[in-house]
Amino acid sequence: MGSYRGYNRLRQGITECKGHEEMTDNDYAARIYCQVFKMATDNGDAYTRGILDALSSLNDREQSALECYYRYGRNYRRTAQSLGGMTGETARRTVKRAISKLRRPSLSCKMSVAGIVESKEKLLENAENKINELYDQIDRASQSCPIDLDIQVELNTRKTSVCDIGLPARAHKALWDSGIHTVESLLSLDSLDAIAEKRGFGQKSLHGIISVMRGLGHNEWADHMEAERS
Repeated sequence: MGSYRGYNRLRQGITECKGHEEMTDNDYAARIYCQVFKMATDNGDAYTRGILDALSSLNDREQSALECYYRYGRNYRRTAQSLGGMTGETARRTVKRAISKLRRPSLSCKMSVAGIVESKEKLLENAENKINELYDQIDRASQSCPIDLDIQVELNTRKTSVCDIGLPARAHKALWDSGIHTVESLLSLDSLDAIAEKRGFGQKSLHGIISVMRGLGHNEWADHMEAERS
């Protein structure tokens, strides 16, 4: 899997873990799925590519620890020996921390076929609702009816550049460099994780974006992003 960061290099670092036939990526992904969702079986819902993509967001040591423990079936002591520079207890904490990270909604939603379908349906529903609101505004205008100013303001705001909504320079530069040029494109994001990984982009900038968007009236989006960071 090309998106599975450091895949070949990690193989070299965990050679000692291999003591029996290696799991396929599909089987390994299913096992990770079961740990993340605390289920005995994935019931065919595990999306292998999404799971490997989510794994690639972890650091190298966390990826290696999961491979040793779940793909190769080593206990914590043997996992620690294979990775080096850690005790069995450290290996245990590394594995638990990695699984905890994978349970974040921004990552876990990529692992489930049903979850991906639900997410896409929700995005389509939201887009359809906004289109219907726009048509309703057009109908009102054509009939000389009073226009709902709150909706009009929101629709207008969505076309505004991220450079013009009062964000700190570092925040709007990170968004712009990531291809997020308007409020509309910012609202389409399910997570700010990719933005938060930008060099020099700290929690203050992240909270600044959420605060400004809340000030523009996008409270539901701001609540979702705050929940993602908790």
